[in-house]
Order: sequence, then structure tokens, then C-alpha cells
Amino acid sequence: MTARSSSELSAEARRLLEQRLSGRSTSAVAAGSHDSAPLSSDQRRLWFLTELRADRLEYNVDAAWRLRGPLRPDALEEALRAVVRRHDVLRITVSGADAEPRQVVGPMPRTVLARHDLAGEADPVAAAFALAQDVGNQPFDLTEGPLLRAWLARLGPDDHVFGVTVHHMVFDRDSLAILLADIAAAYAHNGELDPLPAQYTDFAAWQRQRAQAPERAADRDYWRERLADVPVVLELPTDRPRPPQPSGHAGEVAITIPPAKADAVRALAAAHRTTPFIPALAAFQGVLSRYAPGVPAVAVGCPFNARTRVEFEGLIGFFARSLPVVADIDGDPTFARLVDMARDTMLTAHRHQELPLDEIVALTGTPRDLGHNPVFQVWFDLADTGDTVPWPDGVSIAPLPTGQARTRFDVEMHLVDNASAGITGRLLYATDLFDHETAVEFARHYETFLAAAVTEPSTRLSRIPLLAPGEAATIIGEWSVS
Repeated sequence: MTARSSSELSAEARRLLEQRLSGRSTSAVAAGSHDSAPLSSDQRRLWFLTELRADRLEYNVDAAWRLRGPLRPDALEEALRAVVRRHDVLRITVSGADAEPRQVVGPMPRTVLARHDLAGEADPVAAAFALAQDVGNQPFDLTEGPLLRAWLARLGPDDHVFGVTVHHMVFDRDSLAILLADIAAAYAHNGELDPLPAQYTDFAAWQRQRAQAPERAADRDYWRERLADVPVVLELPTDRPRPPQPSGHAGEVAITIPPAKADAVRALAAAHRTTPFIPALAAFQGVLSRYAPGVPAVAVGCPFNARTRVEFEGLIGFFARSLPVVADIDGDPTFARLVDMARDTMLTAHRHQELPLDEIVALTGTPRDLGHNPVFQVWFDLADTGDTVPWPDGVSIAPLPTGQARTRFDVEMHLVDNASAGITGRLLYATDLFDHETAVEFARHYETFLAAAVTEPSTRLSRIPLLAPGEAATIIGEWSVS
């Protein structure tokens, strides 16, 4: 997962919420008792990056929700306290005093929820938005903590906004679903939650053991071969030269695939025995190939989930990892062929996902360059989501945008597949490199390419239009009178 505003309630969130409220458990594995443990491989990489620049904000994960109904703020605070007590990872700090950094589980913090009464403000909603901005724009000190900031703003009677900002060191997208489900369960059961079957430190220890498994040799062979034709940098046409070190500042553009076209995406996915993620990803790869003509392969970062054991499924923590999904575009394949390749590549990459990204980068033999992300400089995700989900006591919850735009990449595309509203999302772009108008054009090209590709999947990539018919006619008209 990339660090972004991730307040959508997914199918996983609804499943976990139902499970927590019913009191069902998923595992009987005994939990460990690590007060201190080495960092996981992804945490180590993040620690190194934050050591290079401590004030970076692109690893802050922000989310906010509107809570309507008879909310009991004291009960919400106790529920959050129960969640922080249950998940050790929400109480860790990182100690770099030894040769190897370690995560150290600390005591319960004195305060877990900051409360604000904004009902007297001229515009309470605007005041809550400003609060979210202020909280989200404060960097974390990984050595001091806490790495979770939560707040509750009262807008008026039976009307609140609940928000969190969490460092990616201890959080990912699925953590958000778990956080909401656990808070709702604790809220409904007077702050009581069953013990977890394991903790994140158990995962870190298990991962370290797995690093020596015989399968890692096959993983190295796979990634070495798969990345052989990928350029060091995917050179997209930028509006400015690449700076020596990116600022992380981003702009955003809305993406909209209307319901009829989204249905076509789903139908094509079903025909190719896959999910809508795959044709949507293939379209992204196809557009990138048009923006960077001549490259034989395009690598796109995609999220993979390291919760591969049942005892890790319900854990908050940094389990998401971004790995390259490579599209071989040499020879101008059809879109249908690209979809099949994307599906097969995702499945194979999943089987080889345990090799840490740092080791994958090392296999390429390219020197580290702080000016760009290694191996892939673009990122893609499509998640499913649902509509407003009721909380206990008739309280409803709905996501709110936090307005935070940060990126670790040149371009990121975040989409949400919602049956009632087509496929929507946003394109994040590095303002170091691109003007807003350039990003708008890219987003429109993606929408047009995807709509055309799923309608005529037998078309070769070079023949799939980037311009909508009306836009193309306008340009031709301008040429005619020039």
C-alpha cells in the first residue's frame, strides 16, 4: 500500500466488522510475547528512507469518517484504547542504537484520542477539514512515537468526524479495515476484545526465519529474469527535469469510469478468469507504453499482502509490499494478450513475493539513486468498496476525503470498484515533474484507452485510441484551419 487517504470501507472491512461483532475468532495459534524484535524487511527499508530525511510526509497514512447518530464519545475513546492495547504494533517505537534497528513495544499512552468541539465554528465541516490537514502534515518521530494520532471532532448534535493519521511503519490499507472493525467491536462490547493469536513482532520473527528457506533461491531466479528488460527509469515526458531528491509533493486528478464502461471492465475480467484489477492495470500499462515508446517492458508497482498465514489476517501492521508487475510490450500485443500476461504475471509474482524489495533491487545491479524509486517509478491499485456501513447503536459511518496528496512515485493511480458508481479514483502525480494540465491529459487518456480496450480487446496497443472521438475531431478541425 502506498501512504494515501484510505478511508473506503472495503468488502474485507465489512467481513471483519461482522466477524468482530459476532465474537468469532479465526485462529487458535498462541501469541508471542516479544517486547522487542528486529524490523520486518519492509520496515527496514522504510527506516532507511526516513533516516535520509526525517521530515518526509509521504509515509503518513490519513483517513477520516463522518459519524452520524447517537455516538458515545467516551465509549469510542475506550474502544480505541482497547484496540491500541490489543495491537502491540500501535505502541512501538524504533530504536536505532544497536547495529540493527529494532521495534520496541512501549506502554499504553496516556491519551489515545484528541477531542475537539467545533460546533461553534462558522463552518464546522471546514474546521474539521483544516484539523485533518494540520494533524496529517506533522511528521512522525519514529524513535519517540506514538505512531498513531487519532482525533474526534464534534460538528453538532449526533454529528462527528473521526480521523486518524498513522505512520506507514505500522499500518497499511488492510490495517484500516481491521482498525475500524476492532473499534466497532470494542464499542459494542464495552471496550472488550479477545486476545490476538499473534502480534506483528511474531510476523517479523517468522519472516526472518523464512528468509533462509530454500524457496528464496527460486525467488531470486524469477526476479532476476523478470526484470532483465526493464529500464532503470521509465522516462515519461515531464514538464521539468527530475530533481536530485523528490519532495514528495503531489497533485491529484479525478478518474471516472462510468457504470456502463465499468461493467465492460468486469465482463472482460470474467472472460479472462480474473478480477477487474487486471484489465484496469493492463490499461495503465498500455497507456504508459504509449507515453514511453520503444521500451520493451514496463514495470508498475502493485500492492501485495504479506498476511499469508491465518494468524496474521487480523493484525494491524505494515504487511503491504509494493512489487513490480512487468508487462512485455515488445511486438505490440493486443489488449486481450496484455490482460492475460498481467493476470499470469500477478499470480507468479504472488508466489515469489517473499523476497524483500531491497534484494530484488540488488538483483538488477543498478546503483541507488535518491532521485527516483528503484525498479518502478509508477504505481497502481484498484480496491473494491461498499457504501455507508452502520456501526453499533445506529451510528453510521461514511468516508471523507482528507485532501492530503503525497507521492513516493512519479505517477500513482488509485481506483475503487463500486458497483453503484462505476470505477472511480484519482491519479496522483509528482508536482516536481508534472504540471496539472499534463496530469489531466494523462487521466483522460487512461479513461479513453480503458473504455476502448475493453470494448475491442483484440485491438493492438498501438491502435487503441488515447483521444475521445470528440477531442480527436476538435484537433483535426484545428489542423484544417491552420
